[in-house]
Amino acid sequence: MVNLDCLTRITVTPFVLVILCVCWISAGTCSSLKIVGVAVPPLADLREPANLACSYDTGQDALFSVKWYKDDHEFYRYMPMHKPSVLTFPFEGAELGDKSCGKSQCSVRLEHLSPSASGAYTCEVSIEAPTFRTAIETRNMTVAAFPLEEPRIEGLRSAYTIGDVLDITCKSAPSAPAAQLTMFVNNKEASLTSEV
Repeated sequence: MVNLDCLTRITVTPFVLVILCVCWISAGTCSSLKIVGVAVPPLADLREPANLACSYDTGQDALFSVKWYKDDHEFYRYMPMHKPSVLTFPFEGAELGDKSCGKSQCSVRLEHLSPSASGAYTCEVSIEAPTFRTAIETRNMTVAAFPLEEPRIEGLRSAYTIGDVLDITCKSAPSAPAAQLTMFVNNKEASLTSEV
C-alpha cells in the first residue's frame, strides 16, 4: 500500500515518477510468475517409471531456472541461459531418465524406482534478474509394488455339508509393502477361527 502522506511532501517531476514506478515494479506488483500445475503420481509402481511434470507461466519475465527436489535434496536443474543448461545430481531411490524443459514446462522421468523413492517432490521456478522471484509447489509420491494379479483362494472344495471344516488359504501375489488380506464368508468378515 502506498503512503499518501509521503507522496504529498514530494515535488512530482517526471524523474520522481519514473523512480516511483521502478520501486513499485521491483516490489513485485507487476511480476506474474506462477506455477500452473504440478503432476506427480501419488502412487507409483516400482516396476514402472514415474513421470513428473511442472507447468508454469513467467508472464513477461525471462525464465532463470527450474529445479526439482526430492525431500529438499535437489536432483535436477534447468537454467536455459547457462552452459551447460542442465545439471543433475544423484539421489536415493531412482535414476533420472528422459528430461525435457522449456519456456513453460519441465518434465523428468524417474526410472528404476525403489521404495526409498517415496517422498515429497518439489518444483521450484525462478525468473531472471532483477527480482529472481520464485514459485514453489510440492506433491507427495509413494512407491510400492502392486500385486500383478487378484488374490486367490486355495483349498476350496466345490461343495460342503453342515458341520464340515473349511480349511482354505487366501494368497496374494508378491507386493511391497505386503498386501493385507481379509476373508469374508457370506458377506461377513471371517476371523482365523470363524464359525458360520
